[in-house]
Amino acid sequence: MGSQNEPVFIDDKSGVDFSAYIPDPKDLMNSQANGTKPVNGLENTLASSVTNLHNTIIELAKENGFSESTAVKKFMDDVTKNYRLVQGFESRVEELKSEAEDTEAGLIMLRQSEAELDNVTSSLRKLWAIGIRSDDIVNLAKSLDRDHK
Repeated sequence: MGSQNEPVFIDDKSGVDFSAYIPDPKDLMNSQANGTKPVNGLENTLASSVTNLHNTIIELAKENGFSESTAVKKFMDDVTKNYRLVQGFESRVEELKSEAEDTEAGLIMLRQSEAELDNVTSSLRKLWAIGIRSDDIVNLAKSLDRDHK
C-alpha cells in the first residue's frame, strides 16, 4: 500500500509505504527467508482502518480544542509510550518456540531409538551368524516376558 505526497493535514505532505509479510515458520525473524509470503488484500482493510483512525484523531482534536497536528503528536506519544511494537505476536512466538522444543525433543527420541535399533540389529546378526534362528530368539523373548510378569 502506498500513499505518497497526499496531505494528512492542510499543507502537510506524507509518505507511507507499508508492506506486510507472513513470516517463514522456520526463520520467524528473517523477512528475507524463503518461506516468507506477502499478505494479500491487506491494502483494502488497512486503507479503511487508516482513514478511520485519521477521522477519529481529527474528531478528538476538535472536541478538545487541539490543532490536528497536536492531536496527532499526542496520539503518537501515547502509542510510543504505552504500546509495544510486537504486541499480539508474543503468544504466537511462544507457541512456535514450544512447538520447536517439542519437535527437538521428538527428534532426540527418534535418534536414540535409531541408535538402539542399530544395536539390536547388530546383535541379531551376530546371533544368526552363530546359528540361532529367529524363532528361537522370539521364544526366548516370550519366555523372559512370562518370567517378569
